[in-house]
Amino acid sequence: MKKIIIFLITLSMVIIMFGCETTQNENSKTDLSDNSKEQSDISSNTESNEQSIIDDSSINENSDMETSVDESLPEDAPIANFYIPNSEDYDSYDIISDKYDGTIEGLISKLIKLKGLPENIKTISFEIKDDNIAYIDLSKEFSESMTGSMRERQLVIALVNTIIDCYDVEAVSYTVEGNIIEDGQLEHDKPVPFINDSGNVYN
Repeated sequence: MKKIIIFLITLSMVIIMFGCETTQNENSKTDLSDNSKEQSDISSNTESNEQSIIDDSSINENSDMETSVDESLPEDAPIANFYIPNSEDYDSYDIISDKYDGTIEGLISKLIKLKGLPENIKTISFEIKDDNIAYIDLSKEFSESMTGSMRERQLVIALVNTIIDCYDVEAVSYTVEGNIIEDGQLEHDKPVPFINDSGNVYN
């Protein structure tokens, strides 16, 4: 009888222990499943955020690219040497190599932008004749800006040297609205060759 009781008690303990282990295993599996799901959600959110950042970056790059294209000249645009009066030394000039649109209007516009000529100057006409001399007619702002002999010389150097260098002509004849400039210290009634003062070159 005692053996039967001991056997039953032992069997009950084995059943109870087996049940506990099964419950623990099930809980462990549940925890692993939950952890795996959380890691999957975190990974998914991370990938989504990274994709969002990539998309935003792509939009910004395209926007910058369009702005750059709109504001710049083509890569194959011609390059000219622009003769700009030196602000610190009135007897010399700086030579700046820069792109322009390939037209005389673009050349004059770039000279204005680089402070070689005053604003509002317009090109009325431009022609290179068989004598290899460039003839250019400008608006009145060109002569009106010649306030003093030094300023007069600076403007002529900027105009004449830039055109000669760009178009490879021997001299430049300039007029204002069809008329020869009569005022000033320089002789404006004949073609002017390259004025070879000291120059600083910038590329």
